[in-house]
Amino acid sequence: GSTDGSSEMLARFETVPKVLVIRKTANMGIYSAWNEIIASCPQADVLILGGDTQALTSNWFTALCYHMDRYPRCGIVAGQQVKPEKDGRLRIVYGGTNDNSGQHPHKTGWADQRDHHEATRHAWVTHTNVLIRREVFDAVGLYDDKDFRFYCGDHEFGRRAGKAGWESWYTPYSTILHWESRGIHEARVRGEATDAVLRKEHDRIGAVVRL
Repeated sequence: GSTDGSSEMLARFETVPKVLVIRKTANMGIYSAWNEIIASCPQADVLILGGDTQALTSNWFTALCYHMDRYPRCGIVAGQQVKPEKDGRLRIVYGGTNDNSGQHPHKTGWADQRDHHEATRHAWVTHTNVLIRREVFDAVGLYDDKDFRFYCGDHEFGRRAGKAGWESWYTPYSTILHWESRGIHEARVRGEATDAVLRKEHDRIGAVVRL
């Protein structure tokens, strides 16, 4: 189990009405955990907010709801992620690319650039600060937690949703600070996740060679 005190922190919420705490005896990956939570609330839309995030705007949740209400075919809407870099600059993550190469799976910019200041549609969006309609899960199912454990499951899920007619959007009006976790950021894990995307996205690919 966790040794960072999170289990003890969550214990304080187990008696709070409308709060469900699910304890896991083994780490089966983030998408497996998300699926169990999503399946436990079958009649509600789903908000996913990373545990290593901090809201920067007071209306970050309202902004997601407003955007989804404005666009009926918007099944997935993600807010803006601000990621501090080692050189002090702030990197902005604002959507998913149409590229399956895995080299730069997210569209990014810098805080002093303007190209991320408008709401835009994408092939998929990253699921760190995201609101998802219940109807999307009803249409395409849950996350693929067999091929994906820590990375690229949002990529695959968004593409499945798109094929079912649901749109993925980015809105800059919901902003969170993302202190990106470093615990599992290994090239091997990222590579395996990217390979799984390639296998699922391209039926003609029988094998993937990574150098």
